[in-house]
This record gives sequence, C-alpha cells and structure tokens, in this order.
Amino acid sequence: MDTMYLGDIFFGSPTSQSAKLVFDTGSNWLTVTSDACSACDIAYVRSQSSTAIKQDPNTFTMSYGSADLTGYNY
Repeated sequence: MDTMYLGDIFFGSPTSQSAKLVFDTGSNWLTVTSDACSACDIAYVRSQSSTAIKQDPNTFTMSYGSADLTGYNY
C-alpha cells in the first residue's frame, strides 16, 4: 500500500511564509526551496524572515532519485 502525507507548513517571522509539502516519512530532513531556485514554484524568501539563521556556512549536496539538491542548512 502506498501512502502519501500532505500538509501545509508555516515558517519565518515576523510574517510567516507557507508551503504545501509531501512529507517524507523516511527522512529526518525538511527541504524547502528558496528564491534562489528559478525552476521552483514555491520558494522561501529568506530576506523576509528575521529569524532565519544560517547554521553552517558551507553548502551541502543531497542526491534524490531524479535530481541533486544543493543548499545551506538553516
């Protein structure tokens, strides 16, 4: 049986931004695209959030089935 969990999340402050996600229950990562992604429909705009703190100055790359993801940890 295939099951998919969908939901809305809200993040950032002072004005929260929202995204509709398919939750990956096999992972402990939450991946949200940013406004640096020109091919993405939904994007988190970090400059609109006063609470975004970059945890690591180095980029990371993660491979998925059909694409690679490169970004920062916040």
